[in-house]
Parts: sequence; structure tokens; C-alpha cells
Amino acid sequence: MGYQYTMLEHLINLIIKKFGFQKIVRAHEGDKWVKKFDTKSHFTVMMYGQITGKDSLRDIVNGLKMHESKLYHLGLKGFSKSSLSDAGRKRDWEIWREIFYEIKGRIEGRGKHGFRFKGKLYLLDSTIIELSIGLFEWASYRRRKGGIKLHTLLEVDRMIPEVVVVGEARGHDISYAREMVEGIIQDSIIVFDRGYIDYGWFRELDEKGIYFVTRAKRGMDYVVSGQMLSWKSRQKIKKYLQIFLLAIVILSIKHLISIKCKRNY
Repeated sequence: MGYQYTMLEHLINLIIKKFGFQKIVRAHEGDKWVKKFDTKSHFTVMMYGQITGKDSLRDIVNGLKMHESKLYHLGLKGFSKSSLSDAGRKRDWEIWREIFYEIKGRIEGRGKHGFRFKGKLYLLDSTIIELSIGLFEWASYRRRKGGIKLHTLLEVDRMIPEVVVVGEARGHDISYAREMVEGIIQDSIIVFDRGYIDYGWFRELDEKGIYFVTRAKRGMDYVVSGQMLSWKSRQKIKKYLQIFLLAIVILSIKHLISIKCKRNY
């Protein structure tokens, strides 16, 4: 069987190559006088322990021994519980602190965009994770399919999930959305797809001063009551952002029965 590139190896290589790992190690002389168990190996072992939820150094070492055939590709050579213990005691702890803040800063900076909003920007979406219907009968949602649905509210600035909910695959998105946005403050913006369209929910968001962006459903009945920008500004938006209509609309009477907003859209 050929070699398989593991997720742990991919994660380690990303941090080593892209996050200034070696620069931080050199600044603190983390590998000075070290012959075998260098800082990279130490970091790899501890990352494995963190991700797999190991409770002790012995547990980490025993767990890695079960994957000896893959240790070479992780850059790990022979090491023991005592060498791991010695490294943890002698290696400068400030190395780990700087690496942590470097990774944290990069993650928080990934969501930066060219637009400036008064409030926070959120993305709301869901995805089905398929499960074997033979093993998980309780997860049935179609005749021959099983699965669960993962609902996520993502804060764009930090690219970190604000709320994550696991529910039934057959459940309606809107039933989870109401609870997920309870902690969202005024002037925030939530972006979601047509699966979350519910005019009563739109009214609730409006009353809280929360803005939302979505796509119109087919057959949605509305009347354009005015334009939001000048003709020149609309042409620029159409050219660069592919937005073909930016207008104030009023929903038809059948929609207004369930939604009474403070402002038109």
C-alpha cells in the first residue's frame, strides 16, 4: 500500500513553512546543543497529543508507537517518554507562546476584507454529513440515506465559528437559525442562502436592528419603490461587483401579513 499524506503532516508542514516557526525557534535558541529531539519534533508530538486528546506523556508515546510506519514522514525519529519529559522541562516556554500568537494572528487576519461595516459580518449555512444507514439507523432522512446536518454561524473577521449546532438531516434550517442568532447584537449583518427565507424571521431580525443579505426566491412578489444610489454609482457597482439591481423594494400584501418592518428593503 502506498504512502498516504496525513492531515497531521499537512498541518505541521503548514505551520513550519508559513508561520515563521524556525525564525521563532532560532530567536530563542530552541535547538542549541540539541542532537535528536529538536523543536519541530517536540511540536509535532505535542500537536498529536492535543488533537487526539491524550492525557499523559506515556499515552502520547504509546499512541505514536501504534503509527511507527508514518513517523518517518512526520520527521520523527526514535524518542521516549523521558526525552519528551526532558524537552518539556528544558525548552524555553516562550517559543510556544510566540507560535500560538503567530497562528492566532494569522487566523484572525484571514477574514479581513476591503469593506468597512458598522457591525460584525456573519455567514450562516448548513451542510449534511452522510452516515451509513446500516450503522446509524437513527440518522435516516431518506429511503436509503443517513446523515446529520451541521449548522454553522461564522464570524467573518476572525474566520472562527460563533455557533455550531448538530441536528437531524431532515430538520429545517430556519428552525435552528432562530436560536443560533440569539446572541447577535444590533447593526450586525448576516448572510445566508434561500434555505433560510422566512418573512416572519426577517421581521424578528429587523426589530433587533440586524441586517441580512440573501437571495430572492422564485416567485417572490415585490414592487420596486426607489433606487438607493445615483445612476453613476449604480453603473460602477454593476461593473465591479456584478450587482445588477440595488433598490428599495416593498413586499406584496401576502408577505406583509407576516412581516411588518421598520424600514423598506
